[in-house]
Amino acid sequence: MLNLLILVILSLLLASPHSVALSNLNTTCISRVPQPVPSKVSVHNRCMYDVWIRVLGSPEGNGPFQIRRGQKYEGSIYPATSGISLQVAADMGTTVQFQYKAIPEFDFSYYAIDFRSCLKDRNASNCPGWQYGVRAFCGTHESVTCGPGEYCTKVACFDDKTEYPAHSCRNVKDKGMVFELCWINE
Repeated sequence: MLNLLILVILSLLLASPHSVALSNLNTTCISRVPQPVPSKVSVHNRCMYDVWIRVLGSPEGNGPFQIRRGQKYEGSIYPATSGISLQVAADMGTTVQFQYKAIPEFDFSYYAIDFRSCLKDRNASNCPGWQYGVRAFCGTHESVTCGPGEYCTKVACFDDKTEYPAHSCRNVKDKGMVFELCWINE
């Protein structure tokens, strides 16, 4: 229902003289793509609320660390046998997980977005960042995007019944990795 309403509003805007403003908004959104830092993984919080992050599998400690709205967490990319899990919670309760497994000898990484632990009765509205979109950038401009309020099953994991969508990228040593919450919120 919400998607239909958005499509109707967009079609009205595109048919009106305001379409120039819409393209300017699009240019603004594209121009603020987060810049990964070499050999670092970061979580950018663009939500209107603070979040907490726990880092599992990293020698830097697991937290929880607070990421205030408009701020970011940054840590080193570490190789790990079973991978690293960045668990992000808005209220120290339900979490969205950003996971990666770096393979340094090939300068390669797998990464994934997992909403399973914050779903409630197949509803993701409790998931941090979901209502304004979640996206990931890895290596040389490879990215995956889950739009605002979207059940993007080809991008992120929402249940145990569908195939787990893992992504891969190269150049993580030179380009780094970024996970972004509420990316459309500015």
